[in-house]
Amino acid sequence: MKILNIVTITLSILFLDGNATHFAIGQEWTEITDSAGFCPRSDHQLVAFDGKIWLIGGRKQNGEPTGDIWYSKDAVNWNLASGELPVEGGNAVIFQDKIWLINCNGRSVWNSQDGIHWDKVSAIEKAPEFGTRAVVFKGKIWMSGGADVYNTYLPDGTLNPNREIVWKNCVFSSSDGINWKEESTNSCFSVRSDHSMIVYDDKVWIIFGQSGPNKNDVWNSTDGVTWNLVSTAPFRARHVSETIIFRNKIWVFGGFAFNDSNHPVLLDDVWNTSDGILWKEVSHSAPFGRRMEHRVTVFNGRIFLIGGMCGTFPDQLAKNDIWIME
Repeated sequence: MKILNIVTITLSILFLDGNATHFAIGQEWTEITDSAGFCPRSDHQLVAFDGKIWLIGGRKQNGEPTGDIWYSKDAVNWNLASGELPVEGGNAVIFQDKIWLINCNGRSVWNSQDGIHWDKVSAIEKAPEFGTRAVVFKGKIWMSGGADVYNTYLPDGTLNPNREIVWKNCVFSSSDGINWKEESTNSCFSVRSDHSMIVYDDKVWIIFGQSGPNKNDVWNSTDGVTWNLVSTAPFRARHVSETIIFRNKIWVFGGFAFNDSNHPVLLDDVWNTSDGILWKEVSHSAPFGRRMEHRVTVFNGRIFLIGGMCGTFPDQLAKNDIWIME
């Protein structure tokens, strides 16, 4: 186990008098461990709740669900809360003092008061099958985007290479997590899955995603129903990236993209913005390395980045490393 590998990136400016001034550009990364107590995984959920970080589910290297829940008060010492997570997938949000998993397998909705015992409370009948995203905004849970897959398997049970994927731009909301309203079946933002949905500046935002091609557009809404195109971001179009609100800015970390030769690549860049229009590349190659399907959360005033698929496509590996940004 590797502990406390600290990397600090600084920027130097040479003034007319020849003196160099060094100052941090907001990126000091600490690798707490390259092998945490839980198994390597990607596409998990990560939330801060009840004074702890909770890591929920995900997929192993072979694609099988991990089916477990872990928590930690310091991101160093991890405790297994349950090895029998009763559901797969979903988007984790904190709502009404509970952890909720939105649009799990079977389009189901689950919640828990303690992260250990889970109850199925409803299902979102018309929800897309996968790739949705959810947030809490103005007293409601909101869910957007996603995709449905048709003719997924051939009669012999193998994956159908000609399966049909239909991307969506629908929006659902609920004030209690039980009764869901389809706010729009065809919102202003273009169809997509595996995007980012966050709340910032009293607005809900949708950033990047895919509908076959990757996207780098930025949208926001003051009511979750009417959407405005804010910008086309200067970063490479991507999906299964991660965003977080930190230091009054939107931050974007890594993801899956295509390079200038149209070859698939994992990204290790970091960007931020205070308005969704002007974006700054904080790091072109961050110490946490190329990765997708990782998760980030803010806890005790720091960003925690955990796990994901890392390395060079198509030989990426699931990880169980933990990084902190101050």
